[in-house]
Amino acid sequence: MYFKDSTAFLETIEEAMKTIPIDSIIVDNILHQLKGSSASVGANKVLKEVNKITRQVLGKGNLEGTKASILKLRKEYDSFKAKLEPYFQLKQANSVAQVK
Repeated sequence: MYFKDSTAFLETIEEAMKTIPIDSIIVDNILHQLKGSSASVGANKVLKEVNKITRQVLGKGNLEGTKASILKLRKEYDSFKAKLEPYFQLKQANSVAQVK
């Protein structure tokens, strides 16, 4: 569930950053949702980047800094996902094997 939702959150944020003017309210709301879900699954580096964007960059109106931080957020998210996907695949395979 986390990966599905957070992927959608990131895609929405990336699309919102392409609009002029940027709807910072939408971006902030989505970042808030991503922050909560990342905290609940222990995605600490993702959470750290979300906090950085909301406090240091987005709040100051630094568009280029925000874009750079969103790229870093995507990188941390992709890294987290790559580390956990094999676990979930193995868990799913074990569940299927137990049913048979």
